[in-house]
Amino acid sequence: MSRSRGAGGAGQPVRFGRSLAGTVIAKEWRLIVRDPRAILHTLLPLLYLAPLLIAGVRRGEGASLMAPSVVVLAGFLAGGLAWLAASGEEAPDLLSGSPVRPARLVTLKAASACLPAMAVALPFIVLEALREGGAPIVFAACLAGSIGASAYVQIAGAEPGARRDLGRGSQPGRWISLIEHLGAAGWGLACWGAIAPSAWAFAGLGIGLGAPVAAFLARPRAA
Repeated sequence: MSRSRGAGGAGQPVRFGRSLAGTVIAKEWRLIVRDPRAILHTLLPLLYLAPLLIAGVRRGEGASLMAPSVVVLAGFLAGGLAWLAASGEEAPDLLSGSPVRPARLVTLKAASACLPAMAVALPFIVLEALREGGAPIVFAACLAGSIGASAYVQIAGAEPGARRDLGRGSQPGRWISLIEHLGAAGWGLACWGAIAPSAWAFAGLGIGLGAPVAAFLARPRAA
Protein backbone atom coordinates (compact mmCIF):
# COMPACT_ATOMS: atom_id res chain seq x y z
CA MET A 1 0.00 0.00 0.00
CA SER A 2 1.46 3.28 -1.00
CA ARG A 3 0.37 6.83 -0.48
CA SER A 4 1.41 10.19 -1.80
CA ARG A 5 0.78 13.82 -1.01
CA GLY A 6 0.68 16.83 -3.26
CA ALA A 7 3.14 19.66 -3.24
CA GLY A 8 1.31 21.27 -0.37
CA GLY A 9 1.96 18.24 1.79
CA ALA A 10 0.06 18.95 4.97
CA GLY A 11 -3.67 19.00 4.79
CA GLN A 12 -3.85 17.10 1.51
CA PRO A 13 -5.97 13.93 1.40
CA VAL A 14 -4.09 10.64 1.43
CA ARG A 15 -4.13 8.86 -1.91
CA PHE A 16 -3.37 5.19 -2.23
CA GLY A 17 -1.39 3.92 -5.17
CA ARG A 18 -3.78 1.04 -5.82
CA SER A 19 -7.24 -0.08 -4.81
CA LEU A 20 -7.62 0.09 -1.05
CA ALA A 21 -10.39 -2.51 -1.12
CA GLY A 22 -8.27 -4.96 -3.11
CA THR A 23 -5.27 -4.43 -0.86
CA VAL A 24 -7.16 -4.94 2.39
CA ILE A 25 -9.13 -7.95 1.16
CA ALA A 26 -5.96 -9.61 -0.17
CA LYS A 27 -4.26 -8.99 3.17
CA GLU A 28 -7.20 -10.52 5.07
CA TRP A 29 -7.16 -13.60 2.85
CA ARG A 30 -3.46 -14.03 3.56
CA LEU A 31 -4.24 -13.95 7.27
CA ILE A 32 -6.96 -16.55 6.80
CA VAL A 33 -4.79 -19.06 4.92
CA ARG A 34 -1.83 -18.85 7.31
CA ASP A 35 -3.17 -21.57 9.62
CA PRO A 36 -4.33 -24.75 7.81
CA ARG A 37 -5.65 -26.42 10.97
CA ALA A 38 -7.83 -23.45 11.84
CA ILE A 39 -9.07 -23.33 8.24
CA LEU A 40 -10.13 -26.99 8.38
CA HIS A 41 -12.09 -26.31 11.56
CA THR A 42 -13.73 -23.29 9.98
CA LEU A 43 -14.68 -25.15 6.80
CA LEU A 44 -16.53 -27.92 8.66
CA PRO A 45 -19.93 -26.41 7.73
CA LEU A 46 -19.13 -27.26 4.12
CA LEU A 47 -19.50 -30.96 5.00
CA TYR A 48 -23.18 -30.38 5.65
CA LEU A 49 -23.73 -28.63 2.34
CA ALA A 50 -23.29 -31.81 0.27
CA PRO A 51 -26.51 -33.47 1.56
CA LEU A 52 -28.31 -30.17 1.09
CA LEU A 53 -27.12 -30.04 -2.51
CA ILE A 54 -28.59 -33.50 -3.07
CA ALA A 55 -31.83 -32.43 -1.41
CA GLY A 56 -31.92 -29.33 -3.57
CA VAL A 57 -32.02 -31.30 -6.81
CA ARG A 58 -34.79 -33.56 -5.54
CA ARG A 59 -38.43 -32.82 -4.96
CA GLY A 60 -40.16 -33.14 -1.64
CA GLU A 61 -39.76 -31.88 1.91
CA GLY A 62 -35.98 -31.83 1.79
CA ALA A 63 -35.93 -29.40 -1.12
CA SER A 64 -38.09 -26.88 0.76
CA LEU A 65 -35.71 -26.94 3.71
CA MET A 66 -32.59 -26.50 1.58
CA ALA A 67 -32.71 -22.69 1.45
CA PRO A 68 -33.05 -21.96 5.20
CA SER A 69 -30.44 -24.61 6.03
CA VAL A 70 -27.92 -23.11 3.62
CA VAL A 71 -28.66 -19.65 5.06
CA VAL A 72 -27.63 -20.87 8.52
CA LEU A 73 -24.55 -22.82 7.41
CA ALA A 74 -23.29 -20.04 5.14
CA GLY A 75 -23.55 -17.67 8.09
CA PHE A 76 -21.45 -20.04 10.20
CA LEU A 77 -18.85 -20.22 7.43
CA ALA A 78 -18.65 -16.43 7.05
CA GLY A 79 -18.38 -16.01 10.81
CA GLY A 80 -15.53 -18.49 11.01
CA LEU A 81 -13.61 -16.82 8.20
CA ALA A 82 -14.18 -13.40 9.75
CA TRP A 83 -12.85 -14.62 13.09
CA LEU A 84 -9.72 -16.02 11.42
CA ALA A 85 -9.08 -12.69 9.70
CA ALA A 86 -9.75 -10.49 12.73
CA SER A 87 -8.05 -12.67 15.35
CA GLY A 88 -5.01 -13.18 13.14
CA GLU A 89 -4.33 -9.44 12.94
CA GLU A 90 -0.84 -8.90 14.37
CA ALA A 91 -0.69 -5.11 14.17
CA PRO A 92 -4.02 -3.68 15.37
CA ASP A 93 -2.29 -0.53 16.65
CA LEU A 94 -1.04 0.27 13.16
CA LEU A 95 -4.54 -0.12 11.77
CA SER A 96 -6.02 2.15 14.41
CA GLY A 97 -3.50 4.82 13.41
CA SER A 98 -4.02 4.47 9.67
CA PRO A 99 -5.60 7.27 7.61
CA VAL A 100 -8.48 4.97 6.66
CA ARG A 101 -11.69 5.35 8.64
CA PRO A 102 -12.29 2.44 11.08
CA ALA A 103 -15.76 1.86 9.63
CA ARG A 104 -14.22 1.36 6.18
CA LEU A 105 -11.72 -1.16 7.54
CA VAL A 106 -14.48 -3.10 9.28
CA THR A 107 -16.47 -3.16 6.04
CA LEU A 108 -13.51 -4.47 4.05
CA LYS A 109 -12.68 -7.08 6.69
CA ALA A 110 -16.28 -8.27 6.57
CA ALA A 111 -16.17 -8.38 2.77
CA SER A 112 -13.09 -10.62 2.87
CA ALA A 113 -15.15 -13.19 4.80
CA CYS A 114 -18.43 -12.66 2.96
CA LEU A 115 -17.15 -13.12 -0.59
CA PRO A 116 -16.00 -16.77 -0.19
CA ALA A 117 -19.20 -17.67 1.67
CA MET A 118 -21.35 -16.11 -1.04
CA ALA A 119 -19.36 -17.95 -3.72
CA VAL A 120 -20.02 -21.27 -1.97
CA ALA A 121 -23.74 -20.49 -1.64
CA LEU A 122 -24.22 -19.29 -5.23
CA PRO A 123 -25.01 -22.76 -6.69
CA PHE A 124 -27.80 -23.16 -4.14
CA ILE A 125 -29.37 -19.87 -5.26
CA VAL A 126 -29.41 -21.24 -8.81
CA LEU A 127 -31.03 -24.47 -7.60
CA GLU A 128 -33.66 -22.51 -5.68
CA ALA A 129 -34.43 -20.49 -8.81
CA LEU A 130 -34.90 -23.71 -10.81
CA ARG A 131 -37.01 -25.42 -8.15
CA GLU A 132 -40.76 -25.36 -8.64
CA GLY A 133 -42.20 -22.98 -6.09
CA GLY A 134 -38.76 -21.66 -5.23
CA ALA A 135 -38.10 -18.18 -3.91
CA PRO A 136 -34.59 -17.22 -5.04
CA ILE A 137 -34.94 -13.53 -4.17
CA VAL A 138 -36.02 -14.27 -0.59
CA PHE A 139 -33.29 -16.88 -0.33
CA ALA A 140 -30.60 -14.51 -1.61
CA ALA A 141 -31.73 -11.69 0.69
CA CYS A 142 -31.70 -13.88 3.80
CA LEU A 143 -28.41 -15.40 2.71
CA ALA A 144 -26.83 -11.96 2.43
CA GLY A 145 -28.24 -11.01 5.82
CA SER A 146 -26.91 -14.13 7.52
CA ILE A 147 -23.45 -13.90 5.96
CA GLY A 148 -23.06 -10.18 6.58
CA ALA A 149 -24.36 -10.33 10.15
CA SER A 150 -22.18 -13.31 11.10
CA ALA A 151 -19.06 -11.69 9.67
CA TYR A 152 -19.72 -8.41 11.48
CA VAL A 153 -20.44 -10.14 14.80
CA GLN A 154 -17.09 -11.94 14.77
CA ILE A 155 -15.14 -8.86 13.64
CA ALA A 156 -16.78 -6.66 16.26
CA GLY A 157 -16.09 -9.15 19.05
CA ALA A 158 -12.65 -10.40 17.99
CA GLU A 159 -9.57 -9.71 20.05
CA PRO A 160 -6.59 -9.43 17.67
CA GLY A 161 -3.74 -11.73 18.64
CA ALA A 162 -0.54 -13.24 17.36
CA ARG A 163 -0.65 -15.94 14.74
CA ARG A 164 0.66 -18.53 17.18
CA ASP A 165 -2.55 -18.29 19.20
CA LEU A 166 -4.56 -19.46 16.21
CA GLY A 167 -2.58 -22.69 16.09
CA ARG A 168 -3.30 -23.53 19.73
CA GLY A 169 -6.97 -24.17 19.38
CA SER A 170 -8.00 -20.62 20.11
CA GLN A 171 -11.71 -20.07 19.58
CA PRO A 172 -14.11 -17.13 19.45
CA GLY A 173 -15.54 -15.91 22.74
CA ARG A 174 -18.52 -17.85 24.06
CA TRP A 175 -20.92 -14.92 24.00
CA ILE A 176 -19.81 -13.79 20.56
CA SER A 177 -20.29 -17.30 19.19
CA LEU A 178 -23.74 -17.47 20.76
CA ILE A 179 -24.72 -14.14 19.20
CA GLU A 180 -23.39 -15.26 15.81
CA HIS A 181 -25.25 -18.58 15.91
CA LEU A 182 -28.49 -16.95 17.03
CA GLY A 183 -28.19 -14.39 14.24
CA ALA A 184 -27.60 -17.02 11.55
CA ALA A 185 -30.45 -19.14 12.93
CA GLY A 186 -32.68 -16.07 12.92
CA TRP A 187 -32.01 -15.44 9.24
CA GLY A 188 -32.65 -19.12 8.54
CA LEU A 189 -35.98 -18.87 10.36
CA ALA A 190 -36.81 -15.71 8.41
CA CYS A 191 -36.07 -17.52 5.15
CA TRP A 192 -38.24 -20.50 6.09
CA GLY A 193 -41.07 -18.28 7.30
CA ALA A 194 -41.03 -16.13 4.18
CA ILE A 195 -41.15 -19.15 1.89
CA ALA A 196 -43.74 -21.12 3.93
CA PRO A 197 -45.25 -18.48 4.50
CA SER A 198 -45.43 -18.05 8.27
CA ALA A 199 -45.47 -15.24 10.82
CA TRP A 200 -42.28 -16.76 12.22
CA ALA A 201 -40.51 -14.86 9.46
CA PHE A 202 -40.88 -11.65 11.47
CA ALA A 203 -39.43 -13.26 14.59
CA GLY A 204 -36.49 -14.57 12.61
CA LEU A 205 -35.93 -11.20 11.00
CA GLY A 206 -35.88 -9.51 14.40
CA ILE A 207 -33.31 -11.99 15.72
CA GLY A 208 -31.18 -11.71 12.60
CA LEU A 209 -31.13 -7.92 12.69
CA GLY A 210 -30.59 -7.84 16.43
CA ALA A 211 -27.43 -9.97 16.38
CA PRO A 212 -25.11 -7.27 14.93
CA VAL A 213 -26.58 -4.71 17.33
CA ALA A 214 -25.88 -7.01 20.28
CA ALA A 215 -22.33 -7.60 19.03
CA PHE A 216 -21.77 -3.87 18.66
CA LEU A 217 -22.89 -3.25 22.24
CA ALA A 218 -20.82 -6.17 23.58
CA ARG A 219 -17.67 -5.42 21.57
CA PRO A 220 -14.38 -5.05 23.48
CA ARG A 221 -13.68 -1.43 24.37
CA ALA A 222 -10.24 0.08 23.87
CA ALA A 223 -8.41 0.68 27.12
